[in-house]
Amino acid sequence: MIILLQEIGNNLAHAEMTAMLGLREIEHSDIRKYILYTTMEPCPMCFGAMVMMHIRNIRFGTRDGYAGSTSLNNKLDYIKCKEIDIKRGIDEIEAFQLILQSSYEYRRQHARIENILETWRVINKLSVDYGKKLNYLKYFELAVKENKIIDNIYDEVIKGYIELKI
Repeated sequence: MIILLQEIGNNLAHAEMTAMLGLREIEHSDIRKYILYTTMEPCPMCFGAMVMMHIRNIRFGTRDGYAGSTSLNNKLDYIKCKEIDIKRGIDEIEAFQLILQSSYEYRRQHARIENILETWRVINKLSVDYGKKLNYLKYFELAVKENKIIDNIYDEVIKGYIELKI
């Protein structure tokens, strides 16, 4: 079923959902101690699934002003009583993820691209602008063709980002 969701582009095929579909509570009795790591702040569907799957530790790379929903953690009594520990990554990780995601969105040309990107600009405008530039330069496409390792990609992107900050 997981493969089917990914293959047909189903809207439920978020990485967090795919990861959780493989968990069976009977086989993972200490699931409340697990930590779910994700690149972007979980959307409402994924966050709700984490609550229902008894995931009590969530770590994400960047805030998502468009669909991020971890603020629900303190809004509903039902969720509050779960005492979910949520933490965001360091600023450099957030910048990298927004650059990567922005570049992808510029390439994808989603119908609501400006709505999405505007919420990310509030978080880190420079990252979104740099993502646009890297998309224009086809940086990530070329990195894949050149088989660059992720360490090098990360270092190059962050170096360029820091140079823009100065």
